[in-house]
Amino acid sequence: MMNEPDKTYYYAQAGGQATGPVSKQELRDLLEQGAIHESTHVIQKGEKQWSHLSDVFPPQPEPQIIQATSRQYQKFHAFAQGKLNKDFLPILLDTYVIAAKNFLSVLLAVILWILTIWIPYIHIGTTIAICNLPLDLAKGKVISPTCIFAKRYRQFFGEFFIMVVLMEIGIIIGLGLFIIPGIVLAYSWMLAPLLLLDKGVNPTEALTLSNKYTYGNKFSFFFTSIVLLISFAILLGIISLISSELSIIISILFAPVIGISLIAAVYKKLVPLKTEEA
Repeated sequence: MMNEPDKTYYYAQAGGQATGPVSKQELRDLLEQGAIHESTHVIQKGEKQWSHLSDVFPPQPEPQIIQATSRQYQKFHAFAQGKLNKDFLPILLDTYVIAAKNFLSVLLAVILWILTIWIPYIHIGTTIAICNLPLDLAKGKVISPTCIFAKRYRQFFGEFFIMVVLMEIGIIIGLGLFIIPGIVLAYSWMLAPLLLLDKGVNPTEALTLSNKYTYGNKFSFFFTSIVLLISFAILLGIISLISSELSIIISILFAPVIGISLIAAVYKKLVPLKTEEA
């Protein structure tokens, strides 16, 4: 049988065997299916040297995607108005409500996260998942403790790692400058992990957006944190009158749940969720 005119390409399989002839479109289909890769050697009839598939299909810039991402980032940036001022009471009450509704599931998720500390690869995903918990709580999702093992979280490792490094460097330097700047930066960037995962922005954009959303609201967050600590301390003080051991146990159990719930309440109050963005 005679070869079709457009079937002029051969590609090398893993063992080095030439396969073909195939058309250029068939090469593209095989590439999209993952049967061959950009590094696969190909040759066209009439040529003397093999080349890589990337020479046949050179990477193309995607200006539309870049522009769309930029527009999306600007949209999120425009939403951040620094609008809460001293409106801390709704955040405080919502923190208690979120903590009460999700106490057991969040606590079990934190315990499972602690147990994965000794498993480096798994711990990457569970750490990112724990940072994502406030986002799910803010959206009113039902939390399953085992959700922290979802594989999808590990795909954010690169961006998450860069963002955490930038945050730690900035906060450590700030703490060295009379402590207060470090505390301010910690509050400024408290929403960055959630914005990175929720909005699909890059690490520096997440930090910038977090600073924009928290601008003008840091006192409210700080005051809410202090009130939470005082109320928590009063509760523990009352319990310690009954049993000091019980007071310690409750402080260990409740502290991470309250912290995660506070971030969820803040994010829910400040950042438009997907249903609001539509």
